[in-house]
Amino acid sequence: MQPHCKKHLIICSILFFAGCDQKYEPGELVWVSTLLFYSHSSPAIAGSYIYIGDYWEAPGATRTFGNMYCINARTGLKAWRFNAGGAVFSSPAVVDGKVYFSSRYEENNGRVYCLGAKTGIKFWEFKTSVGISSSPAVVDGYVYVGSSNGVVYCLNAQSGEKVWEHQTENNIITAPAVAHGKVYLTSYYQPYHNKAYCLDAVTGELVWVFEKKDAFYDSPAVSGGFVYINAARDDKGLYCLDADTGEQVWVFDDEAITSAPSVSAGKVYVGGLKGVIYCFNAETGEKVWEHQAEKDDVSIDGSPAISDKYVYIESGYHKMLCLDKNTGELIWSYDAGEQLYSAAVDDGFVYVSDDDGRLYCLKAAEGDDGAWPMFRGNPARTGTYP
Repeated sequence: MQPHCKKHLIICSILFFAGCDQKYEPGELVWVSTLLFYSHSSPAIAGSYIYIGDYWEAPGATRTFGNMYCINARTGLKAWRFNAGGAVFSSPAVVDGKVYFSSRYEENNGRVYCLGAKTGIKFWEFKTSVGISSSPAVVDGYVYVGSSNGVVYCLNAQSGEKVWEHQTENNIITAPAVAHGKVYLTSYYQPYHNKAYCLDAVTGELVWVFEKKDAFYDSPAVSGGFVYINAARDDKGLYCLDADTGEQVWVFDDEAITSAPSVSAGKVYVGGLKGVIYCFNAETGEKVWEHQAEKDDVSIDGSPAISDKYVYIESGYHKMLCLDKNTGELIWSYDAGEQLYSAAVDDGFVYVSDDDGRLYCLKAAEGDDGAWPMFRGNPARTGTYP
């Protein structure tokens, strides 16, 4: 759908809403809100509002366009929209009443923004000479984000001033994960020259680097002294590394893993190239269960959202799936008719966007009070629950 067509949908963007007190069945659609452009962003939930970005790239043009939205979580009505100037591929982090995200104007022009969560008013912006698609991590008063020329930035969360930068060798389009005073991130350079880095969060100094010839397209997860990284091509699989040394602990290499890993209660959850969702023992790499989505020729790219008892993940082919966390049994599915991305979960509802710029609110599984409120589960982007 072209943007000029989608403008007419804004006035009737809420397709379904019957009041906060209405009872919904698990997996039932509650409402749909239509954005101005397309969206690859994962929503972030803070209080009663959802934050999500969109983008538009004209064919053959170098300039891009995009927005950040604040949407009422119960009604789907838009509270405000901020014109970011460039495409917003990143997923926002919401911390202490502020929204942090990146925007890519063009290849040699990027921004990191900090907005007021209630008002959408800009507190600061940090300009770069390269595009930024990385989703920022926000921890202990600092913002960590990567750029398309391989530079990792640490910014002061209050002022936007640069604290340090570290030059890596490859493109960084994923979100850094920050844990225990370290910044973990992946980078790629086609065809085969890809690395995972560990940096000191205070100084930006290199701690260790792990290299494989395969593409590291996704964000790492950090939990229990381990770092989990998925690989999508020749060195296919899921790697578990020692978080302190970067040494390999175990690897699953039966299939290319195409989604960023998520960790909960000693288990790692990922999606694969052939439409299989896996659960592994986080310490040993032993497979606990697997679930085949409806097609075996479509990759699962969305990162799993984890709650107390359930896993929410896109199927690779238009559907949002809710699986039992312990068994992999399908609880419910919802067919959106378009490619879906990584979901967020909070207060008994699931929020997910599709490739055509629609944001869906679905009823979560019965009795699910768990929360995965933003991309990778938290502002530190560690990919862990709780």
